[in-house]
Amino acid sequence: MARPPKTPRYIPFQKPSIPEDKKKKENKKQDKVSKKEEEKKKKKEGKEKQKYDKKKKKQTIDEKSQEVLGTACVLYTYPMEQFQICLADAEDIMVAVMLESEPTEPIKQSLTTFAEAFSKKFKKYIDDFSGKVSDFAPAKDLVDEHFNLFLIKPIILPLDPEVIKKANLNSAEHSIMKVANELSKERGFFFTARLIEEVIQKTKMPRDRIVKAIFGLNDKGLFNAVDIEQVAQFAERRMLWDQISEIKILTLEDKNLILEDLLVSTEDSRKIFLDRVQDFPKKKLTEQLIAEIENRKRIREERKIMFSQLDDSVKRDDFTTAAQLLSNIATLSAQLYENLVAQEFAERAQLFSQTAQEMRSRVPRLRQERNEAIDKARTMEIGGKYDEAAMLFDQASKLSVEIGEMEEARKYLEEVERMKNLKELASLREALK
Repeated sequence: MARPPKTPRYIPFQKPSIPEDKKKKENKKQDKVSKKEEEKKKKKEGKEKQKYDKKKKKQTIDEKSQEVLGTACVLYTYPMEQFQICLADAEDIMVAVMLESEPTEPIKQSLTTFAEAFSKKFKKYIDDFSGKVSDFAPAKDLVDEHFNLFLIKPIILPLDPEVIKKANLNSAEHSIMKVANELSKERGFFFTARLIEEVIQKTKMPRDRIVKAIFGLNDKGLFNAVDIEQVAQFAERRMLWDQISEIKILTLEDKNLILEDLLVSTEDSRKIFLDRVQDFPKKKLTEQLIAEIENRKRIREERKIMFSQLDDSVKRDDFTTAAQLLSNIATLSAQLYENLVAQEFAERAQLFSQTAQEMRSRVPRLRQERNEAIDKARTMEIGGKYDEAAMLFDQASKLSVEIGEMEEARKYLEEVERMKNLKELASLREALK
């Protein structure tokens, strides 16, 4: 039979008897300690409250934007050491922008509307996301649209003047377009920062009115913002169009035909071709123009085949065949009015014939020099030394001409222009800080 559990014994604690005066002294002492502790606690709580208030001030939740848009998107701002992060928390995505200061209301609004637009446009890809980020490539257009990135990008004006005529410009926009056209003729493009300064200087128009008009021109599709990597290509197109437009007898279709041909022509060929066009009979201008351009295309195709054969001959150390091909390329280049190129290839053909043995070691050496120049140029570009990078790309272009690789030479000349534009953009960013 189990024993019943033991009942524990509890001995009540009895306070020892304390004389009355001693008790009073003890109570006073205790009160003092309590007051000090209370003050200390209040001070600590005050500091913590200040800390919390400061943090709360910086870490804000913008519920107003949620009410305006009727979406589940909420904004948060997180302060960092040197910048602020503004985060839009939407239903399926989170979008963040890094800022140098507290986000303004327009930035918050742009971030919220962008998050909403992104969620709608890419909902299918978000729901079925499997790691393929290329599905979201079109988001770049949304970024440009919602954050007005055209303000820091190179601007190209429309080629067709009819587009501008049909835009129904107000007086401020008309004045700004006049200055924009002048800037565009200098290099084929311009930045809005310089446009604003030029307009202020020439018209004394208030800055806020200029900025408002620039946004209006952009909304009307008159400002084509391009990436810095593409600006050389677009600027060249614009400047060639201006040259073609000086020939008043040409239709819009004629101009477009000539433009596409000039884009793949050398400078001397362009000039001679444009001079020849002006001598074409007006009655059959378009017909003769089409025939001329078709012939030039055929010559280029034939020459392109010879270039590939030339490369193959050099690799096989067949310098006799290479010399013949160079001679033929020189003849075709002359038919395209590329006289300087024709002369260069004719001289090279003679050189190949005379010093075949020397060229056997010369071409690989030149290629090696060119490749080293390109590698150094890329390193300089990464380090932000755009002037040095431009010089090295120019050197690579000249070496390519010497080898006979004209397409490569043209490519590296475009890199030279890109370095100049990157330097200008870097200066602009510094000025905007």
